[in-house]
Amino acid sequence: MSKSLLFIFALVANFSFSQIPQNCNLVNSATFCVPDSVVVPQAYIHHLNASFSNININQWHYIVMTKNANGMGKLYLDGQLVSSGSYSNIGYNWTRVDLGARFFTQYQWFFNGFMDELRISNIERSSQEISNHFNNQVPFVSDNNTIGLYHFDQSTGSSLNSTAGPNGTISNATWSNSGVFGNCLQFNGVSSYGTIPLDIPENNLTIEVWFKSNTTPLSTWPGNQIVSTYGLNTGGIGLFNSTTTPSYQWSTGSTNNCVTVNPSTMPYLWVTDGNCTDTIWFDSQSAIHYDTITVYDTLLTTVTDTLIIDTQLGLPSPNNLNTILMYPNPASDNLIIDNGNYLLMNGYSISITANSGQQVFFSSINQQQFIIDLSAWNGNGLYHVYILDPSGNEVEHRKIIIQ
Repeated sequence: MSKSLLFIFALVANFSFSQIPQNCNLVNSATFCVPDSVVVPQAYIHHLNASFSNININQWHYIVMTKNANGMGKLYLDGQLVSSGSYSNIGYNWTRVDLGARFFTQYQWFFNGFMDELRISNIERSSQEISNHFNNQVPFVSDNNTIGLYHFDQSTGSSLNSTAGPNGTISNATWSNSGVFGNCLQFNGVSSYGTIPLDIPENNLTIEVWFKSNTTPLSTWPGNQIVSTYGLNTGGIGLFNSTTTPSYQWSTGSTNNCVTVNPSTMPYLWVTDGNCTDTIWFDSQSAIHYDTITVYDTLLTTVTDTLIIDTQLGLPSPNNLNTILMYPNPASDNLIIDNGNYLLMNGYSISITANSGQQVFFSSINQQQFIIDLSAWNGNGLYHVYILDPSGNEVEHRKIIIQ
């Protein structure tokens, strides 16, 4: 009897110290918030009574200002017309072009960043011309309407050599090999500027330039200056910061700045301000955050929520990385897969499966783009994207949503 009791006690004691694996589900709520207000860098034209255009810091932009004989002006950014209106009804007389700063008793409002390819014309160039230049991605050329053309392809010296128009000079600016097309000018945001002694027309004018801002511009008017037309009622192109209060839409239907959700009951949560979307994926072990961006397809149609897959390839550096884009995400009618430099991915393939495990798409990565009709897929929900190497091994795994 005593031996049996001892055995039972030992058995009970043994179980009391055991750890049985289980899903605890201790966290049943999580709160996510977005900013009440955001600071947005914007580009503008002096004296043009029109709206401004948002820019991205640390990204090259092609910007254009025009003014016609009727005092109407336009602002283009990256080949697209973003603003138009009338110039203030005041007198203008512009006798000089300043770069990277604006002169008012002294040079001030300095630009911090890079500048490449400046062209000044005595005509209002058309929207088609401007769009073609951005799409072709080539340096400016001089024509009968060009009165100033500067490639900024030097590497030393304080002279701004021209292809058309007078030479200029730089002060405290430096030459860089990081331009859009070869070398470019770099401005320090403190004391650097350029000067071109060019008497430019106050009407029938186009100024085009490539720029990349290194820092968030000033929030006080007139901000930081890219190109300034010096003289009576100085004009030109500038940057400044604007504080805005965005409108938000969450996948839960909320439009507030914060939402509280139960992660165990949903696979994902997203929020959009109309231009950008952030997505949080939930699983049993972690939450994964994806930032999405705005890109343009071949028809220049804005597409948001792009899944970016940077794939490490088994090739010697530097040709061992390729970026695949999938958009839109979430998708409803069609899913576009841009395979980047697909020639690097010889032997690689892409597989997409439903959350149930059923494969709905498979192909070798052997062309630039796949456009997939989603009507034959298994309905809305979560799908898994796999990039497979030539041996069939999984090298990347991402998720997309069909809605």
